[in-house]
Amino acid sequence: MTVASASKMDWGSLVSASKTSDKFTGWKSDPTTGQLRKATAADSENTADQLQNRFLKLLVAQLKNQDPNNPLNNAEVTSQMAQLSTVTGVQGLNDTFKSMAAMMNASQTMQAASLVGKEVMVSGNGVNLAGGQPARLGCNLGGGADMVLVDIKTKSGEVVDSIDMGRQSAGLKTMEWDGKRSDGTALPDGEYTYAVTAMAAGKTVPVTPFAMASVLSVAQDPNGAMLQTRTMGDVRFTDVKRVF
Repeated sequence: MTVASASKMDWGSLVSASKTSDKFTGWKSDPTTGQLRKATAADSENTADQLQNRFLKLLVAQLKNQDPNNPLNNAEVTSQMAQLSTVTGVQGLNDTFKSMAAMMNASQTMQAASLVGKEVMVSGNGVNLAGGQPARLGCNLGGGADMVLVDIKTKSGEVVDSIDMGRQSAGLKTMEWDGKRSDGTALPDGEYTYAVTAMAAGKTVPVTPFAMASVLSVAQDPNGAMLQTRTMGDVRFTDVKRVF
């Protein structure tokens, strides 16, 4: 398609291209042949200024080479320019939102840094016994329960202790385990697991277990601050339920 036939161009394709792709996929002038061709994803990034400049260059080319017997429709050109203005405005807003997201991410990371050296409660059913000290664990009850029983287990699944929490209301609950068997014998340091059973009127109450983890450091991630913990690996800042 040559410049001389530019009057047949669909200007809407140029504007709509910016709405569906980060690459310019409208029309492009070949610097060697002077012909217009469909641009590909390999062409340069489609910024608001680039899109506007290309649009205006093609518009001027169309005005210079329009068919006297089939002149441009002024209403159509005006409409397409209005669409272009809307698209460039949206792109400007996108840039603003990206900037705001980056600032919020940085702010969240700074807030998360205050958790270094502290224990946080996150989803999980692990219990880390260290130094013969009591271990803290927790759960969230989906409803009130007549009976809540916590079974502490070894990695092999052996139940070494049980904690009867009795009647409990709905919500987040915390408890401590002394690190001993049911007979009072101290257990060795290491990793254990636990399971919570909650019943109300003979029916099971939904339970979500939570584990404790010590925060070692904080890293900035595109999706938000990440906490590096001693026993749970990387945990999202937004997944923290409680801080101790």
